[in-house]
Amino acid sequence: MQDFSTGLSLHKRGVLCGFDPMKFRDVLNSDHLLLVACHDCGGKTPLDPAPIALLVGVQADIAEVSPDLHCPVCGSADITLGVHSPVASREGLPQLAK
Repeated sequence: MQDFSTGLSLHKRGVLCGFDPMKFRDVLNSDHLLLVACHDCGGKTPLDPAPIALLVGVQADIAEVSPDLHCPVCGSADITLGVHSPVASREGLPQLAK
């Protein structure tokens, strides 16, 4: 799973490739969403990390909660977590007339 704004990859265990485990504060500080990509149904669903961070704390590793997450579409546990920036994905797109 790629973060298109940085090119970094986050695996299901919550480890940013080659770096320390990603924490909820990292995702919240960069205004990113968690992206749940399901291997069974192919769904990609963005999730707001704030409600989860309120439960487990912003210092918690994403790896601590990834085993408890399931695909919101089909309920499968075979998922990969990534990060997604809706703002970065819209950069460069034509703007709608106001």
